[in-house]
Amino acid sequence: MGYSNLGTPPHFPRKLYPRKLQLFPGNIHLVGPPEVGKSCLIFYYLKGEWKEKKWVYIDTHHPRYVSNWKEIPRAELVIIDNYTPSIQFPLTIPTILISSPNIPTPPQFRRVEIGGLDWDEFLHFYTHLGSKKERLLGKYLTIGLLPGAVGLDLYHWEKYHFWLRDRLSPHRELLTAIFRNGGSRTSLYQLYLQLKKEIPISKDTVYGEIERLEEEGIIYPVPKWNSPNAPKKYFLYTPSFIRLSGGNSFPNILANFYYLHRLKGKEVYYREDLTFYLPDQAKGVIVTSFPNWKELYKLISRLKGVKKVEIWSYQKGEIKEEIVGKIKVSIYPLDALFVEE
Repeated sequence: MGYSNLGTPPHFPRKLYPRKLQLFPGNIHLVGPPEVGKSCLIFYYLKGEWKEKKWVYIDTHHPRYVSNWKEIPRAELVIIDNYTPSIQFPLTIPTILISSPNIPTPPQFRRVEIGGLDWDEFLHFYTHLGSKKERLLGKYLTIGLLPGAVGLDLYHWEKYHFWLRDRLSPHRELLTAIFRNGGSRTSLYQLYLQLKKEIPISKDTVYGEIERLEEEGIIYPVPKWNSPNAPKKYFLYTPSFIRLSGGNSFPNILANFYYLHRLKGKEVYYREDLTFYLPDQAKGVIVTSFPNWKELYKLISRLKGVKKVEIWSYQKGEIKEEIVGKIKVSIYPLDALFVEE
């Protein structure tokens, strides 16, 4: 039985894998940064649960789908990819809009956000390729969260990320500098002065581009606690760009994973003595690769405004809990990060 589509169908990828996010036909605004699998998630449903419906797919960036607009009156479901507010469509037919996060959600639509692959989804993708689970944690940290990178060898993985980097911003040097410093405090003014020596670029361009990258969910700013004018730390929507851009801080890569899995969307800060600080919980988080326990316990004993501390490291082991002074300390191996709270 063929697909019950109307008009020109999309180019379905050869393999489509399920995601945890469950969708139902209706007025949905699906948002996320580039290459996290927004369209592929919809394609998965179109080839599966929704294949009996009369649906029409329109990608506003591709002329080959222009003729599909005339098929909308016959459709039971409409998908508009690369939606912008200037696009007009009937409200009488269930419609799914796909866009970046900076696009406002129209009235009567439910906003649904999708990010990169979480650990379980990554495992599902790779076990289909015959990989063994115990060997995949390092690959997850290296390859990152983007579905398009799954299964690629190193050469094509790098080529894919360089293609994506150039798609994300016309200012390659600026984007590379931000990615290279991912997880480190970054003064935008100092960044501007540095770039100005290498390329013709204005301060307005630097600040404006950083604002756009934030709005589109490509980078996430974390300010310093009680220091609104201090440089922020920027975490990336896929940590693989840190190493690919020349960054060599493994703790920053781990901290980026922690941020994406546990802190995105929350009120969070950094401190000189903590990787992350959540004031509403009086909670501190320390992310490290291979901890010096003597120095860590000395640091924890001097912490102010904190009742509990989590330590996350790349070392394997069991979850442990201790008391240091009046502070409750929980020690986690990194793989515990990928277990749902």
